[in-house]
Amino acid sequence: MKQREVDFLIVGQGIVGTMLAFFLLKKNQQVLVIDKKIPGSASQHSSGIINPITGRRFAKTWQIDTLLPFARETYKELEVLLQSEFVEDIDIIKPITSTKEENDLSIDLGSEEHAPYFPMQEKLFLDKEKYNNSLGAYKIKQALKLNIAHLLNSFKQYLINIDSYQEELFEYEKLDIENSMYNDMHFKKIIFCQGFANIHNPFFNDIDIIPNKGEYLIIQTKEKHQLKETITSNGIISPLSEDTFYIGATYEWVGDDVSITKQGRKHLCNVFENICKMPYEIIKQGVGLRPAIQARRPIIGMHAQYKNIGIMNAMGAKGTSLAPYYASQFSQFLLEGKELDKEVSLKK
Repeated sequence: MKQREVDFLIVGQGIVGTMLAFFLLKKNQQVLVIDKKIPGSASQHSSGIINPITGRRFAKTWQIDTLLPFARETYKELEVLLQSEFVEDIDIIKPITSTKEENDLSIDLGSEEHAPYFPMQEKLFLDKEKYNNSLGAYKIKQALKLNIAHLLNSFKQYLINIDSYQEELFEYEKLDIENSMYNDMHFKKIIFCQGFANIHNPFFNDIDIIPNKGEYLIIQTKEKHQLKETITSNGIISPLSEDTFYIGATYEWVGDDVSITKQGRKHLCNVFENICKMPYEIIKQGVGLRPAIQARRPIIGMHAQYKNIGIMNAMGAKGTSLAPYYASQFSQFLLEGKELDKEVSLKK
């Protein structure tokens, strides 16, 4: 059998591996992606929401002024390439749940830093027949919603069509580092984009990537709703159709446990019921494991000893926003030697 030659072997086809493959292919590189879906893969279970204002303190998301327009442009480019629709611009409704929360919100409302995403505005009030919203709500602007599962499946098919995809579990014992070989395949560089599965990677086991568990629900309401915007209030309530919602997600440091729990279901039901009065039934309860580190920054770079092995990981809960920009940056590092941002570089 003839030995196959590739420039880059990418292990993992979550949002990170997909973005890196996309940018390398744009540079006319020979790419092969190896992947086999395993339980808990974060990308397949994400809400796909890019929210520029997050957290209890309503902070502007790190690097969002750079990340958001780049993500929007990249996902639109992928829509053209794959001839499908994956991304939409959305507003996110932030209900006010207490006087303290309103006071905290008023500090940032219309401030210079927040203005593009949280401009000065009048309160809005949701339909009191369907929502608990006596204190009103505000809108967060310029958010994005990505159908990640559809994007990943479409890009997988694209890779298959150009003979750049291999569906299998990666086996470390078949990797010959000295000769840059995997099975009968020769590569210039191999890049691991494995998400939480990096905990089993013997080459980067010194990187303290900790799986962060996020349970979510898919629910169906008894009647079709009128609200098209996503709601954020101790969780995400995001419409999938006229009568189905994604409710997510819990945030637990529990290792690689992918079991669903009664506690998770109760919390997520409360997220919905604290805002929405509509009767509903649970269609599905699922779980994803986010790859995170305590520094809450991506990890990107090449192995200190083996210069033909690299990693791109630790996107945490923000892979949808982080992956496009940093995959582009990593591709420039790999092909042109451009420096990585110090905050994400493996050298730091």
